[in-house]
Amino acid sequence: MNKLLACIICLLAMGPTWSHEPLKKKPKKLSKQSKDFISDLVIFNEGTITAGRSIARLIPTERDTALLFTYTPKRVKHQAFALSKYEVTNQDYHQFELYVYDSLLRTKLAKEDAKYLLPNSHFLNWDISIEREAEEYKILTEGKHHYRYMKNGIKKEVMISPDQEVWTKDFTYSFNEPMTNMYYWHPAYDKYPVVGVSAEQAEAYCHWYTRTFYQSLDSEQKTLFKNSVFRLPTSLEWESAAQTKEEASELINSRNVFAWSGGSCGVQGNYGSLVDENNYNFKYFSGDGGFHTVKVDGYVAGVNGIHNMSGNVCEWTSTEAQDTIFFNLLDKQTFFLPGESMASIEQKIRFLIPPKNDKSFTEDRIQNYIRNAHHDCEVLAKYKDGVYVKGGSWADPLIYAMIDKKEVYLKDHQSSRIGFRLALDLNEDLLEFLD
Repeated sequence: MNKLLACIICLLAMGPTWSHEPLKKKPKKLSKQSKDFISDLVIFNEGTITAGRSIARLIPTERDTALLFTYTPKRVKHQAFALSKYEVTNQDYHQFELYVYDSLLRTKLAKEDAKYLLPNSHFLNWDISIEREAEEYKILTEGKHHYRYMKNGIKKEVMISPDQEVWTKDFTYSFNEPMTNMYYWHPAYDKYPVVGVSAEQAEAYCHWYTRTFYQSLDSEQKTLFKNSVFRLPTSLEWESAAQTKEEASELINSRNVFAWSGGSCGVQGNYGSLVDENNYNFKYFSGDGGFHTVKVDGYVAGVNGIHNMSGNVCEWTSTEAQDTIFFNLLDKQTFFLPGESMASIEQKIRFLIPPKNDKSFTEDRIQNYIRNAHHDCEVLAKYKDGVYVKGGSWADPLIYAMIDKKEVYLKDHQSSRIGFRLALDLNEDLLEFLD
């Protein structure tokens, strides 16, 4: 367990602590196989953070088709959870695909030979080895296959393979054919983040990962973990993991803009080009050491020991985008709806503006409020039923990597910019067990 604890960073509780009965009998220590599933997790106790803090007055551009700009800072409480230090890699995702291929071949073989089933059962016998070099196995890997599972009582069927055509679809005028042909398949990219996966595919991976982890546990350990599943983090959890304890307690000031240890830009993360006010490009894509994505541990860990939360790839969250945009100004609040007209938005905002003798509210500032809110209404109308994506990517301007920023995409969207990392539900007994 000492080795396990060395791999897990525990933050002090940022809010009220739990009061519960200690475990009467601790399950035995996890096996090495089980430890490998959780060795990269960073644990966060229950706490409260200020979410949605924005320090910059930004104006959306034509490229910001999914980025939200209107924020209302608020104190929000979160439950205990754990988050992976690293984004899910190509190598990690390959294991998921291999499981599906193995299942398909075993199912086919079981129709011809009962040894591929458990005795007196219709369940597959995974103790019987199969030949992955066999021709029929290779044929399976060339097809498009689905992972089937149940979620909240609903049958899910998700095609498993990442779309590697995204490298050319996303950048029509760039020569990205080598990335399409090599990125997911060549061993040199094993430790790079998987991309071209939708939120639906990421959720299917989480289900498989949970299932495989449970299979490595004994009966007592399964009871302990029975209500904990690997999943995508919520937007709130993601933002909490990107802040230090001290920042989480502050409303606006004394905070890092990014999830990097130093908080400033530079070569601490992988993001897109930078252009100054004269349209001069003073930082190219490769200026931070990565022309495309980099390895998941390619930069020094940021706050809380987590790598690449700002930059490298944007990350799917499980949080559905709100259907209402709230806008606060001097303790007054209004709201906007998806697709709301600019005229309606302007009327609501001007109603909140103080008398003209308050010179801080210039016409330019008011117009910024109106443009940003209208932009966000258009984004939410375009991506109805979408989910939040956080962190910015190798291809995005630096503002996308800010902790408070978020984009909205539909759950079936696939991109060379978007990957994901795992979160895990925690309860009092699990925290005690892992302590």
